[in-house]
Amino acid sequence: MSTMSAADAAALFTNLRGAEIRCWVMGGWGVDALLTRTTRAHHDLDLLVHLADLPALDAWLRASGFKWLYDWDETRPIHLDGQSWSSAFVAGHPDGRELDIHAIDVLADGSCSLVTDDPWHLPDDTLTGTGSIDGVSVTCVSSQAQLAMHTGYELPAHHLEDLDALRRDPGTRSNLESSHAASSSALFETCVVFMLGYPGMGKRTIGGHLAALLDGVGRQPTDQPAPTRTLPLGRHRAAASGDLGSRRPNP
Repeated sequence: MSTMSAADAAALFTNLRGAEIRCWVMGGWGVDALLTRTTRAHHDLDLLVHLADLPALDAWLRASGFKWLYDWDETRPIHLDGQSWSSAFVAGHPDGRELDIHAIDVLADGSCSLVTDDPWHLPDDTLTGTGSIDGVSVTCVSSQAQLAMHTGYELPAHHLEDLDALRRDPGTRSNLESSHAASSSALFETCVVFMLGYPGMGKRTIGGHLAALLDGVGRQPTDQPAPTRTLPLGRHRAAASGDLGSRRPNP
């Protein structure tokens, strides 16, 4: 299996953004971007891409010599410009470089959802991550999003190491703790409003529930977040390799 160098990953990101394709690094390179150092070898570059930019991405891939390799089974057709585009696929170059693409729908408040056959709303801060690969500044998914994306399935050893690195690094650990603190504060305020809005309910009972809720949130920085999916992204191939155009059925 080929590996992608930091220089290649940084160049691909730079070229895509230069083509005005909105993308955010995730996966293994996303972890290393947050850590601003390379921690292990990576097979490909995983990207979230704004769904409106799928036609531009397709044109860039073709012009750059990439071919479609396969769709992931969670893909769903995105109808744009009179054509149908895959929302989750892998494209490869003859030199061995691969891009693993997952389309997202970005909402007005800046949050996003994966466009799949089982839509998944990602953590609100998903697109706020910034980091660097090979000295090049990149936009990437947040630390909290990395944790959310690595739940609900049995993690291979290198993914466990990635998450451990995020929790140990002073910068990313601080971001995780800040996000966790904000969640705890919001939960507390919600529960207080609930208590005041229902004066007839026993405060001891409500207080017990509140304590249990806050205790559960308090453990979150060290434990994995509650699973939100039963399968990881991109676990199963749905089709064989071919030209990029072969994944676009006639509308």
